[in-house]
Amino acid sequence: MPESTLTKKAITKSLKKLTKEKPFDKIVISEIADGCGINRQTFYYHFKDKYALLKWIYTTEYIEPYMKDVTFFNWDLCILNILAQLKKDKEFCINTIKHANAFLITFFIEVAEGLFEDAINILDERNVVDNKTRKFFARFFAYGVCGMITEWVLGGMIEEPKTISKNLKLLLDSSEKAAYQKMSNELNP
Repeated sequence: MPESTLTKKAITKSLKKLTKEKPFDKIVISEIADGCGINRQTFYYHFKDKYALLKWIYTTEYIEPYMKDVTFFNWDLCILNILAQLKKDKEFCINTIKHANAFLITFFIEVAEGLFEDAINILDERNVVDNKTRKFFARFFAYGVCGMITEWVLGGMIEEPKTISKNLKLLLDSSEKAAYQKMSNELNP
């Protein structure tokens, strides 16, 4: 593993430890750096700020490992795996989502919107739906999924990940197909 990645992982470990002691928005860079034995300049060499670190953690630990091979047919299993990993890091996730909510929600929606656009592209093989509508659908579903997952996290992750994933799949499959079919029928009577 490259030294840069090792340093980033040490910084991540330091932040995760600190989130067990205090709210994310009260943590300062010097505390993160001190926690892993580096100076502030080394932190800034790797990350612009603590929000860039947070984005890196969520990307490398929760999104990329589970969404790299996502398809229209397995996305619910990918979500299930993400939810299970979030639950393993329950304290960290609750703290950061609670205290960096606007930043993380914006980030999550951007990621989810891209994934839903890809799914809509697969459904819309005939290119019936125009790009503006396609983006609207993708954003709508992204807000819904991200909102439900955020609510689950902030509610203490009481429901099992399998229940959340199953319900999301049921709702999204039905809604997405119905919306696409309706749009397709209206545009091509």
